[in-house]
Amino acid sequence: LSRHNNCYIANIVKCRPPNNREPSPSECDACIGYLRAQIAILQPDFILCVGRIAAHSLLRLSEPISRLRGRNFDFEGIPVRVTFHPSALLRDTALKRPAWEDLKQLRSLMESKASKESGAPKESGAPKESGAPKEGRASKEGKMTDTDQISKLEE
Repeated sequence: LSRHNNCYIANIVKCRPPNNREPSPSECDACIGYLRAQIAILQPDFILCVGRIAAHSLLRLSEPISRLRGRNFDFEGIPVRVTFHPSALLRDTALKRPAWEDLKQLRSLMESKASKESGAPKESGAPKESGAPKEGRASKEGKMTDTDQISKLEE
């Protein structure tokens, strides 16, 4: 994955809460519309919720993250997976292995979709691009990048 051509990182809240505290539910609710618009423009094939706040806000669930991990979810037709926030991995190194397993499961899901779309048997290695890019995705032919699309949204 590369932030330059096929991966986009977005946050639930669009500004940092004071003292780096967790965002309140009202702050999440105030910003979720922007995230929904970003998702609508980018049309991602997959979403990875990184952390409890992201998972709870996007999926409208309240279960502990330990119960959300390893399960398939759906956000407006887009497959969603959940894993720990990187700061949790820094606080508790025992979470690194489960987080790695989550990423491997996401990769497997991506490879499976790419294989189905191409009709080819599944291969190991990096996920393959699936044909022509969706509108809003960066491409070598000069389509707008994800950042350009978001900038247009903010205008």
